[in-house]
Amino acid sequence: GQIEINYSALDGVAASDRAFVFKGTVKEFLAKRGLHATFMTKPYKGLSGSCSHFHISLQHINTGRNAFFEPNEENGLSPLMRSFIQGILDHTRASMAIWNPTPNCYRRIRPKTYAPSNISWGVQDRTASVRVKASMDQATHLEVRVPSAMSNPYLVSASVLASGLLGVTQKRTLEPAAAGPKEDDARFEKLPTSMEDALEALEADTALRDTLVLPDRARTLARAEAAAARWRSGAPLSRLDGAPISVKDLTPVAGWPNRRGSLALDAHAPAPKDASCIARLREAGAVFIGKTATPESGSRIVTRSDVHGVTRNPYDLTKTPGGSSGGAAAALALGMGA
Repeated sequence: GQIEINYSALDGVAASDRAFVFKGTVKEFLAKRGLHATFMTKPYKGLSGSCSHFHISLQHINTGRNAFFEPNEENGLSPLMRSFIQGILDHTRASMAIWNPTPNCYRRIRPKTYAPSNISWGVQDRTASVRVKASMDQATHLEVRVPSAMSNPYLVSASVLASGLLGVTQKRTLEPAAAGPKEDDARFEKLPTSMEDALEALEADTALRDTLVLPDRARTLARAEAAAARWRSGAPLSRLDGAPISVKDLTPVAGWPNRRGSLALDAHAPAPKDASCIARLREAGAVFIGKTATPESGSRIVTRSDVHGVTRNPYDLTKTPGGSSGGAAAALALGMGA
């Protein structure tokens, strides 16, 4: 069955740490007892999905008091909180790709399922994307109800903070909440219901991407093409800091993904001298990051399917026309990018 777990409030990254440790602990604990724990967002077609509601408030550095609470304002919501909420709403479409990182997640985004289906906010409204807990005291805070159980708690925290702070710095005015359940109100913009739509929204939201320092797809491909051109010309490649590439630079620290948030190569991929090889790398979203010195560890790109024991690599670049091999290195950008 499905079980809901609530955490008490913690400051800063400690809250994300707790969520991350909990998920890992549950999986490891049950696995040792012959059970499989999953945080899949929509495991059952006819039942509600699994989410990762994110609660947040801000505190004044000097006083420690809740910056979201203002007793003389409507519902006790301070002007700062109103701008923060509007910032989240402004960037909700783009954040969907972070909050709902797999195709299965979007099966949850439907009305009448205790999940939000449009971009909206409301006081104590569990059908809205942002639910405001207007308790008229220091416990006043907001709840972002869109993130799925499959989401990364660190990336959820970062994206919500980035969106909210963009609203504050831009002094955004909060749109009216409207009366009644938000899922029944056709005036509100619908949330993306597919991974493709969410990724397009993230690509288009330069303000959020720049705040989070996310890579731009066009710049990433341009860098890959430039690196491939340098390789074809025989020019040596190096890391971004100018140091020579070595095998250890391309080996994941511990499984998938590595600590840099990207999927790394082992030592030796086929040389991108062949046009079809370059095209296949691009289809895989590969970014050329350097040239390896030795071919000892074989010729393949490490992908998620490899780590999970699938024998057939969907981006198998080891067999190029003529059996060519060389020393180009690539990384498939995932999550926050390399």
